[in-house]
Amino acid sequence: MIETILALDHKLADIITFNLKNNFFDYVMPILSNSKLWIAPLVIFIFFLCVFDKKRGIATTVVILITVAITDLICGGILKDIFHRARPFSISLTSFPSCHAANTFAAAMVFSYFYKNIFWRFLVFGAAIAVGFSRIYISAHYPIDVLGGFFFGGIIAFTVIQLLESKANKYIQGQLFNAK
Repeated sequence: MIETILALDHKLADIITFNLKNNFFDYVMPILSNSKLWIAPLVIFIFFLCVFDKKRGIATTVVILITVAITDLICGGILKDIFHRARPFSISLTSFPSCHAANTFAAAMVFSYFYKNIFWRFLVFGAAIAVGFSRIYISAHYPIDVLGGFFFGGIIAFTVIQLLESKANKYIQGQLFNAK
């Protein structure tokens, strides 16, 4: 059974990497996959969020930063060593789960907790899915790695949100996070 799932995973990766190959994806997917290229747009987005939606924007930013830090630490520092799955075309780098997918999905979940507007939700989850797809397209991950990253990022974000809503956290909610 596991062999069948892994064979399907490899086949789907080949379809995405080779059959969907085109000039547009060849240009866009490496950009989506390069987290360094996201820094400036994210800083500008956070600036406007904090300036124009002060308390809620600051709360959103703080919770996203905390959530992504936890997600990245556990994903890259613990889970990859546990699963130790090789990346496509590389036996020296680990692949499962995709930290890019985990971090972007966790950030999208936290953002959508604070901002209920369907446009913003579509935008942030669309960005997370695009980043995950880009990781497969550039052969950095297999589809199961990305799905595992989405799942893990979702679990961490859900846990952080539940902690925010807990009665034990009333002081923090009242001071900073009562911004919904």
